Amino acid sequence: MKCKIETLTPCHIGSGIKLVKDIDFVSNGQLIGVISTTALYKLLGDEGIDDLCAAIQRNESIWGVIQKYNSQLNIETMFSRPLAQDGDAQWSKASLFSRTIKIQGASCRELSEHIASNGVPYIPGSSIKGAIVSAIVGACREKVKLPSKAKDLKSVHNIVAEQVLVKPTEKKDGKIVYDPKNSNLRFLRVGDAYFDGADSVAIESYSLNLREQQPLIDKSAHMLVESIDKGCEATFDLQLRADLHQLCGDRVLPLPDALQSEENLFAAINSQTLRLLEEELRFWEEQKGRDYYHLNEDDRVAIESYLMSIQNILNECARCRGYEAVLRIGYGSGWNFTTGGWIDRDDDMWDKVLSLDRPEPTKRGDSEASEEPSESRYAQYDFPKTRRVGYVRPFGFVKISRLD
Repeated sequence: MKCKIETLTPCHIGSGIKLVKDIDFVSNGQLIGVISTTALYKLLGDEGIDDLCAAIQRNESIWGVIQKYNSQLNIETMFSRPLAQDGDAQWSKASLFSRTIKIQGASCRELSEHIASNGVPYIPGSSIKGAIVSAIVGACREKVKLPSKAKDLKSVHNIVAEQVLVKPTEKKDGKIVYDPKNSNLRFLRVGDAYFDGADSVAIESYSLNLREQQPLIDKSAHMLVESIDKGCEATFDLQLRADLHQLCGDRVLPLPDALQSEENLFAAINSQTLRLLEEELRFWEEQKGRDYYHLNEDDRVAIESYLMSIQNILNECARCRGYEAVLRIGYGSGWNFTTGGWIDRDDDMWDKVLSLDRPEPTKRGDSEASEEPSESRYAQYDFPKTRRVGYVRPFGFVKISRLD
């Protein structure tokens, strides 16, 4: 089945590479220029590369080295030149940039690079499938039986998996293993989504952090995040082969409702996203009325902007019909939209799960941890107390729909 994916908010899937300002990229405030290592080597040569490495070791900007070898290159001239192309004989007339990226927000010291293939940003099928699996498990949450003791919840992923996704296999030594061949997820296959022609943007990312006597906007760990911007589209393949399940016999668990048909799958994804969005709106409406956070005017404006984005996404989610669904993928998804969405806040198990995420500070001489929920240093805050946002917008919301 061919599907379309559309970004409703900026989406970032990291390549694992962090670029550093004035070493890997430069900025004029509105644009980022990522340095082409090929063009840089052609300019500097072997001797210049030694100078460059020495400057980096001294934590100095590379501009001093570049202008030593070409005094005409500066921020203004670099951004006015055409991009360098590997193997271009006219490299001396081109910029040293391999690509330029628009900035949304303030420039930062670090840039987290988006994953790309041959220069084309994409969302891996594994990322899409991982988000779908979280939604499937969330849709099955009422059928999953969790242990009554908090200490037994530490293997909650395995507890959920063996009831919904994969039949465990017991080895001779008594250890339980999970063979992918026995997993219901084998019947769901998801391809990569390539956003050919889409321009990436560098978005200032920071936190909305509930803290007493401090602003809500927390830029202590802000950074630039290269993202596929809102409104970009791509296609990907999705196959659900529920018909193969019966051929596996008792090696696999019964298929959950969400995996019995493509229509069920889309409905389960959208239902889970809708539930979590409604919960997010309720959470922040409650925070606005709590005076002990001492929210200033900027904080309240930030909350209103964030809630407006959430409401717009919720409206899009509510309009989905048939083979359409809203899903959250990648960076900034947060606790609620991953494993945290598997348990309702009014469930008896909520406090016990929370006690594992917010453990009581360990004291010397403590014996085995209590089975009951404990108080932690964050007990006065609702959970989760932080949200990673980009320019007061949530990351990672996409809409998927069937094309054929």
